[in-house]
Formats: sequence, C-alpha cells, structure tokens
Amino acid sequence: MPYWVRAWLVAGVVFAAALTTPSVSLPADAAGFRRFQVELDQTTTVSQTFVMTADGLAAVTLSAAATHPDPTGSVQVDLFDVSDRKLVHKFDVSAREFVEQPVYRLTFPPIDDSAGQTYRIDVRGSNLPAGGIALWATKGSRYSGGTMLINDRERWADLTFAAYAPAGQTAWTRLTAAATDPRRRSGAQAALGALAAYLAALGFLLRVVASA
Repeated sequence: MPYWVRAWLVAGVVFAAALTTPSVSLPADAAGFRRFQVELDQTTTVSQTFVMTADGLAAVTLSAAATHPDPTGSVQVDLFDVSDRKLVHKFDVSAREFVEQPVYRLTFPPIDDSAGQTYRIDVRGSNLPAGGIALWATKGSRYSGGTMLINDRERWADLTFAAYAPAGQTAWTRLTAAATDPRRRSGAQAALGALAAYLAALGFLLRVVASA
C-alpha cells in the first residue's frame, strides 16, 4: 500500500477519534465499590460541591433509591453558585418521580459563564416520611473537585452525580444537533458535507488500491 494512502487512512482514524471524543471532562462521580445510601428526611440536607469545567452548564443528575415500597412526599433540590453566593435554580420533585429511574436528571437553561465556578447541589426532603428515599454515595475522595456534605458538614465521600454542558458532548453530537438548529444549520451542514466528501474520497481510494 502506498505511503500516501496509509497517511490518508491514519488521518481518517484521527478525525474519527476527534469526532467521538468529548472536548472536555465534566464533573461527575459514578457509584463505586464502597457505595452506600444516605437517607433523606425533613431535617437533613445532603449536598455535593463541584467545580464546573465548561461554560453552558445545563443539567445535573443524581442517583436515588426508594427505601419504602410506596415513597410519598417530595424532594427539594437547589443548585447554588458558591462562587457568586447565589441560588441558581430550585426544583421540587415528587418522591415517586425522583426514584422512578436509577438516575434523575434536572435540566435548566444553560449557564453561559459556568466554567471555573464552584456549585453546590442541596437535596432535602419535603413532607417526606422517614425511610422513604436515599441518595447513593461512595466513600473516599474519588472526585477531587468537591465533596459531599450532610447539614453543611463535609464527609469523606461523594454523591453519585454528573454535570452536563455542550462542551462535554462529542463533536459529532454537537454537529448533528446544530444541523437542526436554524441559527447554526449552514455551518453544521457544511461540516457534515465535508465529512461526507472525505468518506467518499476514502472509499474511492480503497477501491483503487484493491484493484491495483
């Protein structure tokens, strides 16, 4: 195989990797081996701090579990900007909805200047009977950008959580989403057209090499 064909193939592999790799690592901590449950009630506030690594913070997720066959009441979740000392968003979710899926996603309008800001997620029960809901956490300091707190006291653990922003998506995801947005459609379509042209040229070269 000619050198220039191998170089073309390598360039294609690098390009594909760039398309499918997120451009920045976003704050998160998955449930680990030493995971445990933190019970929620009306007198306990469970929190998690994190430093946002990109602009456009638009969602956070938490992992909860029902510890009662029929959870009732509701859960209040606040997103607080520690850096600017202000409440950013407030949610009130029914207990049943909160534990319906293993991961609950809280979505809000993107925060344009979120990069570098420290945020805190506060979770507490509202009219929640004891033993109804628990949050998943993991012992240790696996996430270096923050920590779990119970009633404002730091604990050697982190909640199971994740923060989301467009910068944490792959280039392919952002391109395909932009192609349906009237404001960004022309640029996205041009990029997708260039990708299609490259793939067509690559297919032609491979056929030429195979028939040589």
